Amino acid sequence: MGDNEAVQRAYWAGYLAAVVAERPTLLDVVHELSDMPDLHNTNSGTVTNLIQARDVHGNITFGPQ
Repeated sequence: MGDNEAVQRAYWAGYLAAVVAERPTLLDVVHELSDMPDLHNTNSGTVTNLIQARDVHGNITFGPQ
């Protein structure tokens, strides 16, 4: 982990701690976020249509319908 990433993680940890202190009911949401696995994707070249998603419920359509 680089220095910049460590600073960003510390910032967001502090921010989330302050938000949860103000609204304790959000603690469950924060726990759900921490349980999500890390995902790293790399895309290179020319891309016409690209979707990156964890869960898709329903349809995805490109272009005119």
